Amino acid sequence: MCHCKINDAKAAAREIQHKVSHLITTNEFSTLMKTISHQNQREEKRIRERHQRKLQRPDTSSDEKQREETMRRWVINISDHDLTPDEISLLRRWMNFAFTPKRVPVKEIITAVEQIFRETPKTRPAGDICNILKKSKPPKCLNISAEERRATKNLKMNEEILVLPADKGNATVVMNKIDYKKQISAMLQDTKTYSRLNDKRHNPTSSTANSLQRKLADLKKSGNLTDSEYCKIKPNDPVPAAFYGLPKIHNVQLAAKDDHYTLATPSTLIPLRSINSCIGSPTIMSPSIWQTCSHRSARTLAIL
Repeated sequence: MCHCKINDAKAAAREIQHKVSHLITTNEFSTLMKTISHQNQREEKRIRERHQRKLQRPDTSSDEKQREETMRRWVINISDHDLTPDEISLLRRWMNFAFTPKRVPVKEIITAVEQIFRETPKTRPAGDICNILKKSKPPKCLNISAEERRATKNLKMNEEILVLPADKGNATVVMNKIDYKKQISAMLQDTKTYSRLNDKRHNPTSSTANSLQRKLADLKKSGNLTDSEYCKIKPNDPVPAAFYGLPKIHNVQLAAKDDHYTLATPSTLIPLRSINSCIGSPTIMSPSIWQTCSHRSARTLAIL
Protein backbone atom coordinates (compact mmCIF):
# COMPACT_ATOMS: atom_id res chain seq x y z
CA MET A 1 0.00 0.00 0.00
CA CYS A 2 2.86 2.40 0.84
CA HIS A 3 4.63 1.65 -2.46
CA CYS A 4 1.43 2.38 -4.37
CA LYS A 5 1.10 5.73 -2.64
CA ILE A 6 4.74 6.56 -3.36
CA ASN A 7 4.33 5.71 -7.07
CA ASP A 8 1.16 7.81 -7.26
CA ALA A 9 2.97 10.74 -5.64
CA LYS A 10 5.87 10.43 -8.09
CA ALA A 11 3.48 10.36 -11.04
CA ALA A 12 1.66 13.44 -9.74
CA ALA A 13 5.00 15.23 -9.22
CA ARG A 14 6.09 14.47 -12.80
CA GLU A 15 2.79 15.76 -14.11
CA ILE A 16 3.11 19.00 -12.12
CA GLN A 17 6.72 19.34 -13.24
CA HIS A 18 5.68 18.99 -16.88
CA LYS A 19 3.00 21.67 -16.50
CA VAL A 20 5.31 24.10 -14.70
CA SER A 21 8.02 23.70 -17.35
CA HIS A 22 5.66 25.23 -19.95
CA LEU A 23 4.72 28.17 -17.72
CA ILE A 24 8.19 29.57 -16.87
CA THR A 25 11.52 30.02 -18.64
CA THR A 26 14.26 27.38 -18.71
CA ASN A 27 16.52 29.24 -16.27
CA GLU A 28 13.66 29.78 -13.81
CA PHE A 29 12.66 26.12 -14.08
CA SER A 30 16.26 25.01 -13.43
CA THR A 31 16.53 27.29 -10.37
CA LEU A 32 13.21 25.97 -9.04
CA MET A 33 14.28 22.34 -9.40
CA LYS A 34 17.60 23.03 -7.61
CA THR A 35 15.74 24.70 -4.74
CA ILE A 36 13.32 21.78 -4.44
CA SER A 37 16.20 19.29 -4.54
CA HIS A 38 18.09 21.18 -1.82
CA GLN A 39 14.96 21.33 0.34
CA ASN A 40 14.41 17.59 -0.10
CA GLN A 41 17.95 16.84 1.00
CA ARG A 42 17.56 18.97 4.12
CA GLU A 43 14.28 17.26 5.02
CA GLU A 44 15.77 13.81 4.41
CA LYS A 45 18.76 14.62 6.63
CA ARG A 46 16.50 15.87 9.40
CA ILE A 47 14.39 12.71 9.33
CA ARG A 48 17.44 10.44 9.29
CA GLU A 49 18.92 12.20 12.32
CA ARG A 50 15.64 11.89 14.16
CA HIS A 51 15.47 8.15 13.52
CA GLN A 52 19.10 7.70 14.53
CA ARG A 53 18.40 9.40 17.88
CA LYS A 54 15.51 7.00 18.44
CA LEU A 55 17.70 3.98 17.71
CA GLN A 56 20.55 5.13 19.90
CA ARG A 57 20.98 3.31 23.22
CA PRO A 58 19.25 5.25 26.01
CA ASP A 59 21.08 6.50 29.05
CA THR A 60 20.80 3.49 31.34
CA SER A 61 22.25 5.33 34.31
CA SER A 62 19.44 7.92 34.40
CA ASP A 63 16.81 5.21 33.89
CA GLU A 64 18.30 3.17 36.73
CA LYS A 65 18.25 6.18 39.04
CA GLN A 66 14.63 6.88 38.17
CA ARG A 67 13.72 3.25 38.83
CA GLU A 68 15.46 3.30 42.21
CA GLU A 69 13.61 6.48 43.14
CA THR A 70 10.29 4.90 42.12
CA MET A 71 10.95 1.69 44.06
CA ARG A 72 11.97 3.73 47.09
CA ARG A 73 8.53 5.35 47.16
CA TRP A 74 6.79 1.95 47.24
CA VAL A 75 7.50 1.55 50.98
CA ILE A 76 6.81 4.31 53.50
CA ASN A 77 7.72 3.59 57.11
CA ILE A 78 6.16 5.95 59.66
CA SER A 79 6.43 3.52 62.59
CA ASP A 80 9.07 3.11 65.27
CA HIS A 81 10.11 -0.23 63.79
CA ASP A 82 13.30 -0.24 61.70
CA LEU A 83 12.64 -2.24 58.55
CA THR A 84 15.26 -4.73 57.40
CA PRO A 85 16.26 -4.99 53.72
CA ASP A 86 14.35 -8.29 53.43
CA GLU A 87 11.20 -6.71 54.88
CA ILE A 88 11.46 -3.79 52.47
CA SER A 89 11.94 -6.16 49.54
CA LEU A 90 8.84 -8.03 50.66
CA LEU A 91 6.70 -4.91 51.17
CA ARG A 92 7.63 -3.64 47.71
CA ARG A 93 5.57 -6.47 46.25
CA TRP A 94 2.50 -4.61 47.54
CA MET A 95 -0.62 -5.93 49.22
CA ASN A 96 -2.15 -8.02 46.44
CA PHE A 97 0.92 -10.18 45.86
CA ALA A 98 0.06 -13.89 46.11
CA PHE A 99 2.68 -16.16 47.65
CA THR A 100 3.25 -19.62 46.24
CA PRO A 101 1.43 -21.94 48.68
CA LYS A 102 3.21 -24.87 50.26
CA ARG A 103 -0.01 -26.88 49.95
CA VAL A 104 -3.16 -26.58 47.87
CA PRO A 105 -5.76 -24.78 50.02
CA VAL A 106 -8.62 -27.18 49.25
CA LYS A 107 -10.99 -25.98 51.99
CA GLU A 108 -10.41 -22.31 51.17
CA ILE A 109 -11.05 -22.85 47.46
CA ILE A 110 -14.23 -24.83 48.12
CA THR A 111 -15.50 -22.12 50.46
CA ALA A 112 -14.76 -19.38 47.93
CA VAL A 113 -16.52 -21.12 45.02
CA GLU A 114 -19.38 -22.64 47.00
CA GLN A 115 -21.93 -20.77 44.90
CA ILE A 116 -20.38 -22.18 41.71
CA PHE A 117 -20.64 -25.71 43.11
CA ARG A 118 -24.37 -25.20 43.64
CA GLU A 119 -24.88 -24.29 39.99
CA THR A 120 -22.50 -26.94 38.60
CA PRO A 121 -24.28 -29.21 36.08
CA LYS A 122 -24.73 -32.88 36.82
CA THR A 123 -22.01 -33.82 34.32
CA ARG A 124 -19.39 -32.41 36.70
CA PRO A 125 -20.65 -32.73 40.30
CA ALA A 126 -18.98 -30.95 43.16
CA GLY A 127 -17.55 -34.23 44.46
CA ASP A 128 -15.49 -34.71 41.32
CA ILE A 129 -14.14 -31.17 41.62
CA CYS A 130 -13.16 -31.82 45.24
CA ASN A 131 -11.30 -34.96 44.16
CA ILE A 132 -9.43 -32.97 41.52
CA LEU A 133 -8.40 -30.43 44.15
CA LYS A 134 -7.24 -33.15 46.55
CA LYS A 135 -5.05 -34.74 43.87
CA SER A 136 -3.54 -31.45 42.76
CA LYS A 137 -0.05 -30.46 43.90
CA PRO A 138 1.39 -27.02 44.67
CA PRO A 139 4.04 -25.46 42.40
CA LYS A 140 7.59 -26.53 43.12
CA CYS A 141 9.14 -23.11 42.48
CA LEU A 142 8.58 -20.43 45.13
CA ASN A 143 8.10 -16.81 44.09
CA ILE A 144 9.84 -15.37 47.19
CA SER A 145 13.15 -16.13 48.82
CA ALA A 146 13.64 -17.85 52.17
CA GLU A 147 14.71 -14.52 53.70
CA GLU A 148 11.51 -12.83 52.52
CA ARG A 149 9.43 -15.70 53.92
CA ARG A 150 11.08 -15.20 57.30
CA ALA A 151 10.44 -11.47 56.98
CA THR A 152 6.75 -12.26 56.48
CA LYS A 153 6.65 -14.14 59.79
CA ASN A 154 8.49 -11.34 61.58
CA LEU A 155 6.01 -8.72 60.35
CA LYS A 156 3.05 -10.89 61.36
CA MET A 157 4.46 -11.50 64.83
CA ASN A 158 5.11 -7.80 65.43
CA GLU A 159 1.90 -6.66 67.16
CA GLU A 160 3.01 -3.06 67.48
CA ILE A 161 2.79 -2.17 63.76
CA LEU A 162 0.21 -2.28 60.99
CA VAL A 163 0.88 -2.71 57.27
CA LEU A 164 -1.67 -0.77 55.20
CA PRO A 165 -2.08 0.28 51.58
CA ALA A 166 -1.84 4.01 50.95
CA ASP A 167 -4.98 5.96 50.13
CA LYS A 168 -3.47 7.11 46.81
CA GLY A 169 -0.51 5.73 44.94
CA ASN A 170 0.96 2.25 44.72
CA ALA A 171 2.64 2.32 48.12
CA THR A 172 2.68 0.28 51.31
CA VAL A 173 2.62 2.15 54.62
CA VAL A 174 3.94 0.77 57.91
CA MET A 175 2.61 2.63 60.95
CA ASN A 176 2.28 2.16 64.70
CA LYS A 177 -0.86 0.29 65.72
CA ILE A 178 -1.42 2.58 68.70
CA ASP A 179 -1.40 5.68 66.48
CA TYR A 180 -3.84 4.03 64.10
CA LYS A 181 -6.24 3.13 66.93
CA LYS A 182 -6.11 6.66 68.34
CA GLN A 183 -7.06 8.22 65.01
CA ILE A 184 -9.83 5.69 64.36
CA SER A 185 -11.24 6.27 67.84
CA ALA A 186 -11.18 10.03 67.28
CA MET A 187 -13.13 9.59 64.03
CA LEU A 188 -15.78 7.43 65.69
CA GLN A 189 -16.30 10.04 68.41
CA ASP A 190 -18.11 12.20 65.85
CA THR A 191 -21.70 11.77 67.07
CA LYS A 192 -23.08 13.69 64.08
CA THR A 193 -21.94 10.95 61.74
CA TYR A 194 -21.92 7.81 63.89
CA SER A 195 -24.10 6.56 66.74
CA ARG A 196 -23.02 4.02 69.35
CA LEU A 197 -24.89 0.73 69.81
CA ASN A 198 -24.72 0.13 73.57
CA ASP A 199 -26.82 -3.04 73.43
CA LYS A 200 -25.65 -5.89 71.21
CA ARG A 201 -29.26 -7.00 70.84
CA HIS A 202 -29.96 -3.80 68.89
CA ASN A 203 -27.46 -4.71 66.17
CA PRO A 204 -29.43 -4.03 62.94
CA THR A 205 -27.50 -6.56 60.84
CA SER A 206 -29.75 -9.56 61.51
CA SER A 207 -33.02 -7.62 61.29
CA THR A 208 -31.95 -5.96 58.03
CA ALA A 209 -30.91 -9.30 56.55
CA ASN A 210 -34.23 -10.91 57.56
CA SER A 211 -36.21 -8.02 56.10
CA LEU A 212 -34.28 -8.16 52.83
CA GLN A 213 -34.67 -11.92 52.59
CA ARG A 214 -38.44 -11.69 53.08
CA LYS A 215 -38.72 -9.13 50.29
CA LEU A 216 -36.56 -11.22 47.98
CA ALA A 217 -38.75 -14.23 48.76
CA ASP A 218 -41.81 -12.19 47.74
CA LEU A 219 -40.13 -11.33 44.45
CA LYS A 220 -39.33 -14.98 43.87
CA LYS A 221 -42.87 -16.05 44.71
CA SER A 222 -44.35 -13.48 42.31
CA GLY A 223 -42.08 -14.72 39.48
CA ASN A 224 -39.90 -11.61 39.27
CA LEU A 225 -36.83 -13.55 40.42
CA THR A 226 -35.66 -16.95 39.27
CA ASP A 227 -34.25 -19.53 41.67
CA SER A 228 -30.74 -18.85 40.41
CA GLU A 229 -31.07 -15.06 40.85
CA TYR A 230 -32.57 -15.51 44.30
CA CYS A 231 -29.64 -17.69 45.43
CA LYS A 232 -27.15 -15.15 44.11
CA ILE A 233 -28.51 -12.03 45.81
CA LYS A 234 -29.97 -13.34 49.06
CA PRO A 235 -27.87 -12.53 52.15
CA ASN A 236 -25.72 -15.45 53.27
CA ASP A 237 -24.03 -15.15 56.66
CA PRO A 238 -24.32 -11.35 56.76
CA VAL A 239 -21.77 -9.34 58.71
CA PRO A 240 -21.84 -5.73 59.95
CA ALA A 241 -20.25 -3.09 57.77
CA ALA A 242 -16.55 -2.63 58.47
CA PHE A 243 -14.90 0.68 59.29
CA TYR A 244 -11.21 1.33 58.70
CA GLY A 245 -8.84 4.05 57.55
CA LEU A 246 -6.20 4.42 54.85
CA PRO A 247 -3.20 6.75 55.38
CA LYS A 248 -3.19 9.81 53.13
CA ILE A 249 0.53 10.02 52.42
CA HIS A 250 0.02 12.51 49.58
CA ASN A 251 -0.85 15.20 52.13
CA VAL A 252 2.44 15.12 54.10
CA GLN A 253 6.09 15.77 53.36
CA LEU A 254 8.21 12.63 52.93
CA ALA A 255 11.97 12.17 53.10
CA ALA A 256 14.15 9.53 51.44
CA LYS A 257 15.93 7.13 53.77
CA ASP A 258 18.17 4.48 52.21
CA ASP A 259 15.81 2.26 50.18
CA HIS A 260 12.44 3.56 51.41
CA TYR A 261 10.70 6.74 52.51
CA THR A 262 9.79 8.10 55.92
CA LEU A 263 8.31 11.29 57.36
CA ALA A 264 10.26 14.50 56.84
CA THR A 265 9.12 15.60 60.31
CA PRO A 266 8.79 12.65 62.74
CA SER A 267 6.06 14.34 64.78
CA THR A 268 3.79 14.78 61.74
CA LEU A 269 0.44 13.02 62.01
CA ILE A 270 -0.68 11.38 58.76
CA PRO A 271 -4.45 11.78 58.31
CA LEU A 272 -6.59 8.74 57.58
CA ARG A 273 -9.32 8.49 54.99
CA SER A 274 -12.34 6.81 56.59
CA ILE A 275 -13.73 3.82 54.68
CA ASN A 276 -17.10 2.19 55.37
CA SER A 277 -16.98 -1.20 53.70
CA CYS A 278 -20.40 -2.80 53.18
CA ILE A 279 -19.04 -5.97 51.57
CA GLY A 280 -21.04 -8.89 52.94
CA SER A 281 -23.47 -6.65 54.83
CA PRO A 282 -27.21 -6.53 53.99
CA THR A 283 -28.80 -3.58 52.25
CA ILE A 284 -31.54 -1.51 53.87
CA MET A 285 -34.58 -0.82 51.68
CA SER A 286 -37.48 1.35 52.85
CA PRO A 287 -41.06 0.10 52.31
CA SER A 288 -41.97 3.15 50.18
CA ILE A 289 -39.13 2.45 47.74
CA TRP A 290 -40.06 -1.25 47.68
CA GLN A 291 -43.71 -0.50 46.79
CA THR A 292 -43.02 2.09 44.09
CA CYS A 293 -40.00 0.61 42.34
CA SER A 294 -40.39 -1.42 39.16
CA HIS A 295 -39.29 -5.00 38.55
CA ARG A 296 -35.89 -4.03 37.13
CA SER A 297 -35.11 -1.32 39.69
CA ALA A 298 -36.24 -3.60 42.54
CA ARG A 299 -33.74 -6.18 41.45
CA THR A 300 -31.01 -3.56 41.14
CA LEU A 301 -31.72 -2.13 44.60
CA ALA A 302 -31.71 -5.60 46.11
CA ILE A 303 -28.32 -6.34 44.57
CA LEU A 304 -26.91 -3.05 45.80
